[in-house]
Parts: sequence; structure tokens; C-alpha cells
Amino acid sequence: MSAMTQQPSQKKNNIQIRCSHGADDTHITLYLPPTSRRHVSVESVECEDPRFKELINKHINDENFLESDIGKHLEKKIKPMMIENGWLYMGYQSGAFYGFDCIKPYNCCMKHIKKKPFWRDMPDIKITKIVICWSDTVGKKSNHPLYGGRDFVLVGNSCEYRNKQLVPCNLIPREYTTDTFKGVDAPAEFIIKYDEDGEPIFNEINFVDYLAQMMAAVVDEEVQRRVGPIVPSTRIETVINPEEDLPVATQVYPLNENEAIV
Repeated sequence: MSAMTQQPSQKKNNIQIRCSHGADDTHITLYLPPTSRRHVSVESVECEDPRFKELINKHINDENFLESDIGKHLEKKIKPMMIENGWLYMGYQSGAFYGFDCIKPYNCCMKHIKKKPFWRDMPDIKITKIVICWSDTVGKKSNHPLYGGRDFVLVGNSCEYRNKQLVPCNLIPREYTTDTFKGVDAPAEFIIKYDEDGEPIFNEINFVDYLAQMMAAVVDEEVQRRVGPIVPSTRIETVINPEEDLPVATQVYPLNENEAIV
């Protein structure tokens, strides 16, 4: 039996990565196909309480939708859902809440670059930018001669000029658009910040909110220590706004990667 037949067959789900490197690289850009971008359009949100849907429809075309009470309320529900799914929350833009499914790809690629002979001897080199690009370049279904069939593409900064076709895609696939939601100006780039320990910062926490959560946890522990465990009420309350009656969305359930029900 030849050595070739003795080798185990490759798994169909093996991650395919293409690297473009240079001797003077100081940082790397990770390019991902548009399937790595997730979104929940405001118009796709289905509500158990019809009053909640009425408020969404009332403010859906507001230029400052995210600053409205209904916009803030939806963000408080959708943002945690995206983070719990392991996505990078990218915020609200032109009718939809966006996230990048890029944290696992980032971790995979960081392990990959430490094994490559042209990068493993550069201990300080890191991925500092993530770009969502066009589906006809990067991706399993792409037939591009250089990047086609690849899950991820890594490009060192010293040779970016040789990869001009890897450009940001600020649109979403047509199958996810409607007459009112076009998915234009969707986020396509993210600059990665690192903390003092060299760890990447994804889903940066607002320190004031974090401190409030910590203090609430401390208070709960102290109350339970003194008076025993607290049984939460099962009663669902409604927040009354001086200007309008805003029903509370108690949870957000993902129907698929681009829909939600509250």
C-alpha cells in the first residue's frame, strides 16, 4: 500500500485559510465572506404584543431610531442575544442591528499564524483588522482564482497592495433585503484593540454599566445572606412612558441568523 493511500482522508469541514505575507509585516488583516455578518432588521422583529410592533412601525423610519425609547429598548434585547451567540456586536445602522461572527475565526487564525514559518518568528504580530468582503472573492462558494474556496484570508500589511480585490462589502445578500430594508451601509470593518495583557477586546463593556452590575450582584448577595434567598416575582410589568405606553419585550428569540421575535 502506498504512502498516499495510507494517509487519512481530509475532513470535509476542514478550515481552508490562505495567507499572503511579507518579510516586513507588522500586523495582519483577516478577510471574511459576507456570510460572517449577522443582522436583525427592525422590520423583521415579530412581537407577541401588537402594541410593541405598532411602536416599531411608528419609529422605523426615524433618522435617530436608536436614540428613541423603542430603539434603545430593542438594542437592550438584541445586543445580548448576539453576544451570547459568540458574535461581535457592531451596533445599529440603516434599519438593522449588526454583528460579526468573527470571534471563532479570529481565534482559529491566531493559532494558524503561530504555526506558519513566515509569521511564527514574529512574536508581536497580531490580527488588527477584520474585513467583511464580497462573496465572489472569499468564501466556500467563490470561484475566485486566488481566494475561492477559502474560509478565511490573512494578509500581512506589507503586501496589501497585491490584494486589491479584497475590498469591504457594505451590502448584505439580496435574499435578506425587502422593499423597505435594503441593507445599505452595513458595517464591513472592525479594528481590533488589545488590552495591557495583549488580549483582543471584543464587545467592549461600558465601565459604568459593568460597575452597576457588579454593585447589584454584591447587594443581592448581601441581602440573601441576611434574609435568605429571594424568589423572583412571575408577574410581568409594563413600563409607562410619559408620552407613550411602551410594552416590555421580556426576551428576544432568534428565529434564524437574521430574524428575531420579542
